[in-house]
Amino acid sequence: MSSPQAWKGLHETGGGLLIVAGLLYLADFALLIVLGNPPTEGALLLKSIAPQSTYQITFIALIIIFFVIDAMLVPAAAALYIVLREVNATYAMVGGVFALVALTVDLVNSVVAYSLIGLGSSYATATSEASKASYAATAEFVLGVSYGTGTRFFIILFSLAIIITSAVMLKGTFGKITGYLGLVAGVLGILGGLAGFIPLIIFWPVWFVAAGVKLYRLGRP
Repeated sequence: MSSPQAWKGLHETGGGLLIVAGLLYLADFALLIVLGNPPTEGALLLKSIAPQSTYQITFIALIIIFFVIDAMLVPAAAALYIVLREVNATYAMVGGVFALVALTVDLVNSVVAYSLIGLGSSYATATSEASKASYAATAEFVLGVSYGTGTRFFIILFSLAIIITSAVMLKGTFGKITGYLGLVAGVLGILGGLAGFIPLIIFWPVWFVAAGVKLYRLGRP
């Protein structure tokens, strides 16, 4: 069961999931452009995501898509490990573990960020200034954890996973282009995470698609 042929179904599935995840990332980038940077002031943020508002609908779509992407990348990371362990089992495992930890962090980020929807509804129906102030303070904390610290940690850790995985790819069947593309995507991702500049992860989806195509082909007869 350890031969590549025995895992060809997982290769095809993992490759397909990587390709879809890459395309969904591009869709989420478009939504991020529409939303812009969220207001950092709690009251203004909760007013923006008021029930039935266009901002709220777009915000919900953004979170759901990110959640789906993370869920897709979990089996995709496992498929990459299965292939790359034949090249270097240690580094393939380290890259896979980093990816899984990062994805777990981002899944938690999505759940935490989604709580802003409930806070927005509660803020809209609050009748006292004290209640509104409390909801606003909570919203600022949630935004700081999910969009600030949590997102930066996820980006840095997942970028490290991409770098390690891509370094192994350079010695395997994925080809130099995919490997070097991953190295560039990872380095830019780390810089983006440190600087809090999310657009620097724009090469992530490109690498997802490139690696996904290679992985899918490995599973074909």
